[in-house]
Amino acid sequence: MMCVLVGHKQFELKIQEAATLVRANRSQSVDDIAATVGVSHGTCYKILSDDLNMSRVTQHSVQDQRDDRMTICGDLISSADDDPTFLNRIITGDETWCFLYDPQLKRQSATWKTPLSPRQKKPRQARSKGKVMLELFFDSNGIVHMEFIPEGATVNKTRYKEILGRLRGSIRHKRPELWRTKNWLLLHDNAPTHRSVLVQEELARQQVTILPHPLYSPDLAPCDFFLFPRMKATLRGRRFHSSEEVMTATREAIRDLPANIFQQCFQQLYQRWQTAQDSVCLLSDSNVGLSGNLVADKGWDYYEIKAHSVQCDNKFICDNDKCVNASLRGTAQTARYRDLLVQHVIPALQERNCDHTIIFTQDGATPHVARQVKDLLRETFSNDHIISRQFPDAWPSRSPDLNPCDFWLWGYLKDQGHIWSLPDLKASI
Repeated sequence: MMCVLVGHKQFELKIQEAATLVRANRSQSVDDIAATVGVSHGTCYKILSDDLNMSRVTQHSVQDQRDDRMTICGDLISSADDDPTFLNRIITGDETWCFLYDPQLKRQSATWKTPLSPRQKKPRQARSKGKVMLELFFDSNGIVHMEFIPEGATVNKTRYKEILGRLRGSIRHKRPELWRTKNWLLLHDNAPTHRSVLVQEELARQQVTILPHPLYSPDLAPCDFFLFPRMKATLRGRRFHSSEEVMTATREAIRDLPANIFQQCFQQLYQRWQTAQDSVCLLSDSNVGLSGNLVADKGWDYYEIKAHSVQCDNKFICDNDKCVNASLRGTAQTARYRDLLVQHVIPALQERNCDHTIIFTQDGATPHVARQVKDLLRETFSNDHIISRQFPDAWPSRSPDLNPCDFWLWGYLKDQGHIWSLPDLKASI
């Protein structure tokens, strides 16, 4: 046992040393930090990502992407406001994989149960290796062009140029008005194939106007946020035995989509432009203070976990680039839990003069193991006096039978009689 404790203490020293090095110079590589601390590359990466909850992002590129995103969305909104036909002239498209077997999402496999009935178990499943690539283009009136890529082929710049040629043929037959006026607009993402010189020259020769699309913004791509998820919802959980069966089922799924759904898609696209133009939330657990506002961090303007943009709809309340996570207003969230520890629990233990002798135990709820909470617990109790998930002495997952609050205290309190108002409930507790 003594050897285990010594090992844990040595590892904690490595973590602290790595944290000090990163704070001193945030641009160091993993290899440089590993060499200084004296651990392997893999151990160092684990310390940075798991123990310190850090991710490597580019400061200026995130800020530039933020500015570009707001500028592009502002320009698109102005065009849509000035021209009532703007959204109806957009033809957007992308490619996606259709699998011979694609597991259902968790919400799709959810089942009803009573409090006494056992929860059904679901084996872990994976996508099949067999798959077919679909290339699809649509506008506010429906599908304009779709085709399946031959098995074994990829969508490179030459093939995409050929697909655009067939798209023009489909526009000529299905959208004769757009073909006659030549005022249709192409919206596709920034995949290297789409941005290749060969494709750009062909579109310029055909006098096709390309709408700008912000980098790393699938939330602004109609195929990604709207059409493909709806199409694949009917395919998930079904097993197909050949590529032909997948293609037939995909065509049926697209054909069964309601006619008015495409109008809704472009209305949502306009709303997403507005959201992105009005407020862009770039958040990280480490730069959101207890108030929920972005706090200053020397050397950084805005940054975020895994460098992914955050969709703000119904999640964040934004004002002057200050973002408040709406979930912080709920119960048992990270900021509220930390406030509870700082303002009530730790002072009570210090008053009893037992904060250095007790063993602090908590279950593995997400707010309990947030980085700011773990740092507070380590500073107050030390690792040797904490039983919790993501600590050396880990709390066993899914074990309410080992939690005194769950197996005794809550039940005792609830058995004390009926309480008819919130103030009475608080007084009774």
